Amino acid sequence: MTNKDKPKEVINAEKMLARIEDDFCPEIITPKIDDSHIDSFFYDGTIAQVIKPNGIELFLIATGDIRIYKQVENRQELIFDGKERNSGFDLDIADLDDEALHSLDENKYYWDMNNWFEVTWKKKDEDYIDSAMGDVAYDYNEAIELLKSYWEDNEH
Repeated sequence: MTNKDKPKEVINAEKMLARIEDDFCPEIITPKIDDSHIDSFFYDGTIAQVIKPNGIELFLIATGDIRIYKQVENRQELIFDGKERNSGFDLDIADLDDEALHSLDENKYYWDMNNWFEVTWKKKDEDYIDSAMGDVAYDYNEAIELLKSYWEDNEH
């Protein structure tokens, strides 16, 4: 049946469905805490997911180990590896935001490892999940834009 033979309502509905399928609208699993907590430090696990019109599932995840040490006397003491340990920070971790996190005294605190955001994908009818090594973001807003770039990319 050609468009000439279809009722106007059907044509409009098909156009609307095609537009919806082409719009980037991920399911947000872990919402942004607020605008002062966008560093990947504050996130873990699946952040968002979306299925492309070609059936490829995209997942935005926060991943990677975090290890922060503090200089205590003549040694470095592990104070954070996903949760606060030992003597901890010299401030309440609940008070940390991006500004406080980025202004921690580098002579006192040593970041051995940090986490990041990355996009993984699973092709339709496959169980294997893949990712592009090194294609990462370190803040929530950039991460959503990274997911959008994969949405718009015809390779993934």
